Amino acid sequence: MYKVVARLIARVRARTREDWEGPPGERFRKTIDDLTEGQGLESAVTEAAKRFAVGKVSHEHSEAVRNYAEEEKAKQDAELARRTLPAKVRQEYARAEQEEAKSRMLRNDELAGRIKLVDELQKCNVLPIWDRDGNITFVKAPAGFNWEKRRELFVQGVDIGAVADLVGEDDKHE
Repeated sequence: MYKVVARLIARVRARTREDWEGPPGERFRKTIDDLTEGQGLESAVTEAAKRFAVGKVSHEHSEAVRNYAEEEKAKQDAELARRTLPAKVRQEYARAEQEEAKSRMLRNDELAGRIKLVDELQKCNVLPIWDRDGNITFVKAPAGFNWEKRRELFVQGVDIGAVADLVGEDDKHE
């Protein structure tokens, strides 16, 4: 059986014609014939060079194909993003509208809760006053306090800080 030799390094020192034509040269030529399967050294070197060139070209070709595929994928992704942009914009707009609706509902619920609180506190003659930060202060309502006007202003979104405007004219002089 023959052994497959992937690589052979030989150091040959044939300096004279007798070295090449004598027994050392014959052994060298026979070894080369055995390794190249009768093709000879020149054809073996030519074949190896061809294989190397084909391998190099094949590697460069595969790299070029890979680069082309990456560029095409990037182009496709950009085109897909461009085509789906209006849908995404609509989706974000709908999401913002939905958040706005939730916010309005929460404000309405807060207003309804405040009105209910004012109605309950009116029975006890206690006046709630909210500051700009939403903090609430409770004070005893002055005599003759106009609860209806307070409710109207409250529903209109006007919150009062001065209670004196809502006290009836007759009660101001007491």
